[in-house]
Amino acid sequence: MKVRFYTFKKRVNSTAQPLGALYTEKNCEWKAPTSEHDPTIEINGAIDPSWNYCYIADWGKYYFIRDAITVASGITQYVCAEDTLATYKSDITSSSQYVAYSSDSSAYDLYKVDTRVIASSIKTVTNVSKSLSFLSDSGCYILTVMNDTTPSKCQGIGVSYALDAASMGVLRNALVDPTVMQTISQAVGGNALEAIFGCIWVPFAVNTHDTSSPYGTHVTDITIGQTNFGGLNAIRLDGYVTQSEGINLSLTGVLRNDFRRAEPYTSGVLHLPGVGCIEVSMSDWITAQQIQITAIFEIATGNALYILRDPDGYIIQTASCCFAAQCPIGQFNINTQGVVTSMAGMIGAAAAFTAGTIGYGTAMTGALISGSLGILNSFKHASSLSGHVGGRVSSTIKDVSLTIFEIQTEDPNATAYKALKGLPVGKVVNLNSITGFCQCDGGSLEAAASGIELEEINNYLNNGFYIE
Repeated sequence: MKVRFYTFKKRVNSTAQPLGALYTEKNCEWKAPTSEHDPTIEINGAIDPSWNYCYIADWGKYYFIRDAITVASGITQYVCAEDTLATYKSDITSSSQYVAYSSDSSAYDLYKVDTRVIASSIKTVTNVSKSLSFLSDSGCYILTVMNDTTPSKCQGIGVSYALDAASMGVLRNALVDPTVMQTISQAVGGNALEAIFGCIWVPFAVNTHDTSSPYGTHVTDITIGQTNFGGLNAIRLDGYVTQSEGINLSLTGVLRNDFRRAEPYTSGVLHLPGVGCIEVSMSDWITAQQIQITAIFEIATGNALYILRDPDGYIIQTASCCFAAQCPIGQFNINTQGVVTSMAGMIGAAAAFTAGTIGYGTAMTGALISGSLGILNSFKHASSLSGHVGGRVSSTIKDVSLTIFEIQTEDPNATAYKALKGLPVGKVVNLNSITGFCQCDGGSLEAAASGIELEEINNYLNNGFYIE
């Protein structure tokens, strides 16, 4: 039997064949007994240490030379092991397999998470923030009363006015006058303060001298019951007045087109004024260059809604809060959840946390309850969060701020990494369409081969091999 001997540089887990390579052909005999899969052959001649590979044309099989042994003067034995990947290369590459990883750029999906990458405890931290222009430390007071205003200007049966601190002081002094209180009492048929449905402080700036105010119609007085208070600068809120403000947080400087931006390797914490910090899924913005946030404020109640959108504009997460601080003017008041709450015992403008309004927050906002930690740790990120300041704060935190924690890993885009480990594919692929490193999941070859050969091939398929 003739055997072709090669000096051939290749990997054990490669389908490469020595096609076109130089070889030396020798007449050989089998050492008895021997194996077709791992044969031992004998030739006349001394050991040639350069030979490491051979091909037996009669069987159409390729072999690695594992060892060469001189058994007698001028006789050498070559111990061989079948290279099943080269022998069955055609069957392998013509098969379709579920490929988990590949170094072929035409196959892998850059946005799929590769859990094989070893993560470091070192993180790269980036932050971007913008301020909400509507928020103000000075704020304003929203007074809701009963009077004879046109119904279309009302909120329910109440009429709301926005006053700055100076106007609120003038009104307070006027209400001390017994004659005024008696007049209001006669109009409402009872306690004069029952004509005042509520008074809250909200961190929204209102210029009561601006006739073009977007909050409502500019007025110079307030009517409670049928009593008109002149000399006040206030703005009547025409119905339920809301305003919105858009914020775009740029993701410049953060790695894009890299699965490490997606979880679990990268996490994001978004601080929203009044809500606190919420965790956001960075995979929602894997292709985005900015995060789109819309803040909607309801002036009369202090309620705020934040809407987070993906790069295509779809709503993916919301958070809400209430900025209002209850102020003790009326005997009874109604909080932002619709619950009647006694104002007795409340001092100044600072209010206690009202029942049912304690939400999520962190120490970053001081007035918020830091009850979010357990929730966020358990659920990673929630679709909707709600916060409540519960009382007037001395300084409003105005910034919408995104902090991104990116765990350092091996660079999966490096040429050497991709060549040796590949990148995630996660789909069925015809193997003749790809080259380089390949690792299948549940790979199994159907071929006219022995059981031991198929077992070897399947082992290579599922543990990684090279199509060359």
